[in-house]
Amino acid sequence: MGTKGRHDGGGIIATESKATMKDRYAILIGLAAFGLTNFAFLLLISPRYSPDPQQRSAFLTSYNPRNAIAPFEYKYGTKLASGGESDSPGNRFVLRNVEFQEFFTAQKQSDTSVMAAVEQDTERQLTLHGARILLKKTDQRGAFRIDYAVGPVLGSIQLDPIIASPQFHPAWLSMPEGVEDKFLRIVIEEKWFPKSIPSQEELAQGDK
Repeated sequence: MGTKGRHDGGGIIATESKATMKDRYAILIGLAAFGLTNFAFLLLISPRYSPDPQQRSAFLTSYNPRNAIAPFEYKYGTKLASGGESDSPGNRFVLRNVEFQEFFTAQKQSDTSVMAAVEQDTERQLTLHGARILLKKTDQRGAFRIDYAVGPVLGSIQLDPIIASPQFHPAWLSMPEGVEDKFLRIVIEEKWFPKSIPSQEELAQGDK
């Protein structure tokens, strides 16, 4: 009824009605609006800041606990360092976690001395790189924690208690009496802010 047509060689070629054209335009406009809405939503939820190696503090870049451990090591024992690093983007800051796993051999009764040496060396390295130490405490497990700030970076260091960790040794290598394999785990977390470290109130408003 509402469709116009014309004869062509005995057949009728129908042209699209105005209503059909309007429907198509409405669908196209709807799809375009839907796409723009999704695009805007993705922009809103996408992290604004991505991880970059230059966001690490100078302290973290050069930190190595081995120098503090070395004086206590049994020279023919285990000497192994491993660990890992992870980071994640964010809208307010970039989060980075670095773990140090130190395996070494030392006197059984040396744990207190080794921990004290590592704590002192860590504080020395923080100060050397211009960091402000905000907090020092030991929890009920004996883990030692240091919170610090340097430039646009807010960080924390956790030194877990040293534990015995037997390692494989060749049959020809006999361990002296009173010596054992040990394990020390150190975890450093840093939050890099694009401008400066926010106030405690601003930090409390949300995480990333």
